[in-house]
Amino acid sequence: MRAVIDIGSNSVRLMIDRGLKLNPKKLATTRLGGGLVLTGRIDVQAFSDSVRAVAGFCREAAGAGADEIYVFATEAVRAAANGADFCRAVKEATGIDVDVVDGETEARLAYLGAAGSRGRYTVIDAGGASTEITTGADGKVLASVSVKTGAVRLKSLRLSLPETAACIDGLLTDIPAVC
Repeated sequence: MRAVIDIGSNSVRLMIDRGLKLNPKKLATTRLGGGLVLTGRIDVQAFSDSVRAVAGFCREAAGAGADEIYVFATEAVRAAANGADFCRAVKEATGIDVDVVDGETEARLAYLGAAGSRGRYTVIDAGGASTEITTGADGKVLASVSVKTGAVRLKSLRLSLPETAACIDGLLTDIPAVC
């Protein structure tokens, strides 16, 4: 049995692959990306809360019989000056290496998880520190982009609604026409 732990900018998620059985995800809201846009670093409290959440999910997955546990992190860890320190802390707490995925991989994984393998779809994955937009057909990615904005980043900036809209409009210029 396998388990996946997703360390996002707003929350840490656990999914245990139980085959065809009902497979609820577990979530711990740790806001790892909170304040990142202002300081360039993961906040001390969010750092320790997230390491604790990952360690707890690893224990839970092992207790459920998972013999493979995969841990990956996204934009908050990619962007943080202390992202490597965070990965070392997770490794010390769990014995498991954190795979910090790039934006393109994050976009592809979001697409495959949401769209499946039949039909043409565009998937928008609005996260805490980044948003991925991917278009694909029949399980193959045709174009994707990862933009460095998300709910946690925007909230940290404390912008007005018109300022937020202008910020998002500026980022949309990076999206390929096929999306």
